Amino acid sequence: MNKNTIQTEATKQAFVDALCQLVCKKPVARVTVKEISDKAGYNRSTFYQYFQDVYDLLDYLASLAVQRIKANVIENIQAQYVGEAFVQAFTQMHHEEAKYFDILFQPDNLPFFIRCAKRELIPLLIQKFNLSESSLRTDYVLEYHLSAVISVVGSWIAKGRNIPAEELASLIREMSQASFSQAVKSDT
Repeated sequence: MNKNTIQTEATKQAFVDALCQLVCKKPVARVTVKEISDKAGYNRSTFYQYFQDVYDLLDYLASLAVQRIKANVIENIQAQYVGEAFVQAFTQMHHEEAKYFDILFQPDNLPFFIRCAKRELIPLLIQKFNLSESSLRTDYVLEYHLSAVISVVGSWIAKGRNIPAEELASLIREMSQASFSQAVKSDT
């Protein structure tokens, strides 16, 4: 990476971190660009070089989290022991990205995360499992499974992570593996 790219990423990360700190205290709808800029140590004009508004920054945060999820999905699909890899990937990602998940899974912010997750993950799953893009069945199966996983993780976060991440990952894998495999086999 060149110096400008590194600086750009560091600046964006400062804005993301500032947003996370502020949204822990109040809803994103009440957070201003000025507050984010002040907390990040930049002026508002710098913020606007990278983002249109607070919601654009929230969408960027969702994209960062989904890119990590996407990388883990690709690794899981390629792994010999997919179930074990899923549990490890979910657990690792949760530990590294917990602050992002806390923000993204808040009820007001969840639509940003869901939209981004569907946009990135559904085409990946269609490609990796060689599914028909034009099949309504495929669309509904993927929609169902992605929504179910997001809902379960959101519920777990809302309940204060009342079971270990590894246990939740195993539970999600068990619930998803059999039903997903059967549903997509019926479509191919």
